[in-house]
Amino acid sequence: MKFKKLMAGMLAIITMAVGATGLTSHAEDFSEAIETEEISFSAQMTQQLQEKENAGLLSAEDVVASIEIAESVEEMRNQNMISDEEMQQWAQFLVGDNAINAVATSASSNNYVAYDYYATNTVSTTKHYMSFINTKELSGFSRSEVIYYMNANIFKNWQAENNYKACTGSKFGSISKVSANATSTEIQGWLVIDEIIIPKYTNCVRFSILKDDIRNNSAISSEYDLHRYTSKTSSSPSISIMIDGVDENNLRKCIYSLGDVNRDGTVTSQDGLKAMEIVLARETAGTVNNNINYASSESELAFNLAADVNDDGKVDRTDVAWINQNVLGTRVL
Repeated sequence: MKFKKLMAGMLAIITMAVGATGLTSHAEDFSEAIETEEISFSAQMTQQLQEKENAGLLSAEDVVASIEIAESVEEMRNQNMISDEEMQQWAQFLVGDNAINAVATSASSNNYVAYDYYATNTVSTTKHYMSFINTKELSGFSRSEVIYYMNANIFKNWQAENNYKACTGSKFGSISKVSANATSTEIQGWLVIDEIIIPKYTNCVRFSILKDDIRNNSAISSEYDLHRYTSKTSSSPSISIMIDGVDENNLRKCIYSLGDVNRDGTVTSQDGLKAMEIVLARETAGTVNNNINYASSESELAFNLAADVNDDGKVDRTDVAWINQNVLGTRVL
C-alpha cells in the first residue's frame, strides 16, 4: 500500500487539528518522512495519539483502543474495503481536535434512521436483542404487568424467552405464556421497579432473540421480519407493548443487532464511523459519563445499544475497535 499521497492529504487535516489544540506539531518531520520513506497509517496515528496522551487529552486506555482502530483501518484500506477519503475521515476522527470533529460530523450525525426502522432486505449476522425502552421516568416500588409477543419463527419454544437482562433498579420475572394463536404467542412478565429512579430513555429489559440460529430459518430474511414476529400481529407490526392491559407508549420495543449502528442490516466500516461519531459527540459536549442510558431520545438510546458491542454499558473507542475487527472477520459479535 502506497501512503505518500494519502498521508499528504491527511497531513493538512492533522496539522490543523493539532494546531487547534495547542499541541506541538510534527508537521515538518512528518512531511520530510513522507518524502524519504513509506510510512504506515497506523504508525503515524500512533505518534499523534501518544502526543495527545502526553498532553492529557486522551487516556492511556483510549490511546490503546485508538491504535487498534488505526490498525484495523489500515488493514481495511489494504483490502480495498474503504476508500482513501474514508481513511482520511478516520484519521480526522482519531487525532483531530474535537471542535473540528464536531463541525465535520454535525451534518451527518442526524442521518440515523428512526429507531423503529428495520431493514427489509437483509438480516445482520451479529447477535440480536429486543429491548424495552421506557419513554418516561420510572420511580420506585411499582409493579406492572407487561405483555409482549413471540412468534414460533423466533423461538421453537417460548420458554427460551427467559434469557433476559434487567437494568439496575428494575427486576423482570414471573414469565408465563398467556395465549397463543397462528400469529403470535403472548408472553406475560412482571416489571418491578425498586426504590431508585430509572431515568427517561433507559434500556429497562433486554432479551436475546438469537438463542437459536435464527438465520437458518427461512422465515427470517430481514431485520423487518424480526420486528414482525415480535409483534402482536405480524402483518401489522408495532413497537408498542401492553402494560397493565393497556396499549401504551410508555414502554417501547426496540430490535437491534450488535454493531449495526446505522441499522441497515449489515455491519461495515460505516458503522464504526457512526460509533466514533457517538464517542466524539460526547467528548465534544464534555459529557464525562458515556453510559448508554444517558440518552435524550429513543433513537439515541437505540443507537447506543447497537454500538455497545462489548456489553459494558458504555460507548467508547473499544467498541469502535471491535466493530472494525468484526468487519475484518477477526472478531465475532
